[in-house]
Amino acid sequence: MFQRLTCQAESEVVDNEPEPVKMWALRHTRLNTSHRRFKLTTE
Repeated sequence: MFQRLTCQAESEVVDNEPEPVKMWALRHTRLNTSHRRFKLTTE
């Protein structure tokens, strides 16, 4: 899961599938151009 460090938006939880999370981060950055720092959480 990716999480924005300042706005608390989170991607969906996935099981070893990087593509949906990558697309979420790109889409979120496109819609919020000042949001460029993310935290990756794995379990």
